[in-house]
Amino acid sequence: MRQHSRGSRWSLLTTALVVALGLVLPGTASAAPTWLGSWTTAMMASTTTDITVPAYTVRSAAHISVGGSQVRLRLSNRYGEKAAAIGHVTASLGGGPAANQAPKSLSFGGRRSVSIPAGGEVLSDPLAMAVSSGANVLVSIHVTASPKQVTYHRSAKQDSFIATDAADHAADTSGAAFTKKTGSWYFMTAVDVQSPTATRSVATLGDSITDGAGSTYGNHRYPDVLARRLLSLPANQQRGVLNAGIGGNMVLRDGANGQAAVTRVKWDVLQRTGVRTLIVLEGINDIRRAGGPPTAVQLTDGYRKIIDAARAKGIRVLGGTLLPFKGSKPWSDQLESVRTQVNTWIRTSGAFDAVVDFDAVMRDPADPKKMRATHSTTDWLHPNNTGYEAMGNAVDLAKL
Repeated sequence: MRQHSRGSRWSLLTTALVVALGLVLPGTASAAPTWLGSWTTAMMASTTTDITVPAYTVRSAAHISVGGSQVRLRLSNRYGEKAAAIGHVTASLGGGPAANQAPKSLSFGGRRSVSIPAGGEVLSDPLAMAVSSGANVLVSIHVTASPKQVTYHRSAKQDSFIATDAADHAADTSGAAFTKKTGSWYFMTAVDVQSPTATRSVATLGDSITDGAGSTYGNHRYPDVLARRLLSLPANQQRGVLNAGIGGNMVLRDGANGQAAVTRVKWDVLQRTGVRTLIVLEGINDIRRAGGPPTAVQLTDGYRKIIDAARAKGIRVLGGTLLPFKGSKPWSDQLESVRTQVNTWIRTSGAFDAVVDFDAVMRDPADPKKMRATHSTTDWLHPNNTGYEAMGNAVDLAKL
């Protein structure tokens, strides 16, 4: 029998542990290309929509984080009252109504068409398509029978385009048929890539501040800033960044803008590919809601539920402190007291694996209850591009 030295046996055990846990040692590449989430958006039930016809083609761009040699697409009909019949889906490169290259058709279980059940999602087969980090993947979806309740993400911070006739325009290279413009994403909820080096993703769960309200078109949300910082690292240290923010969302209560974070974390984070770290920045809408805020204890109990659900999946959780909002409506000393108590708990309880102190970088030193004027929009609730840049830079990459 072959004998191994103690050092050799230790090396073999270490290697086995690394492989079992899916880890990548510094200075090494992953053993084989790995699927990971490169882009996501959290879906909502449309209250108003730009789609009023039963059959159409919608063309949208997903600004991915990490690139790869293959892609696959996840489509959602979570809020549809009936199945969504999809006749054809393509992917190309580009960010407008015209494709920069001939679109490639995706398949679902080997078929071009797919039915997305009411309340469900579908994942495409892998598509050989080289995409660079930071590229726009242009996705075209020909819907042959649409639910009236269309599943979408309202505030994309970029334009999508709709061909409102019933013909299949998914493979068009021209944008001529896409005569209607919208600021929302429809059905498209995630893009995975197969990367030769990156192995994991970071998800950001939150409300309008994670969703980028107050920023301009051009990917200026704090998760976008974080994604660009991660792409500056060596290839085997890069990570995908997934934005699961919904404007108006709350930790504890469902609303018109999506189900409560304690509920939707299951599909918006835990079911996404390759997530190993979660950043939670949510709660300001709970505090500002009509009818009075929850207590700090109730809100932090909600955080604990999110933490427990994530850790059960082996996901590390970072807590983001809540931003100051004095000057916005509503604001009062009572609401400020709840925010202060919650932030103290985030910083000191040890419930999170690490803390991202967004409050510290965003507050005005002369009036800590208020956001810096240079970092805030005129509503004193949402950051501007400068503020989001500061937030993205506040994340310690070593703690991810």
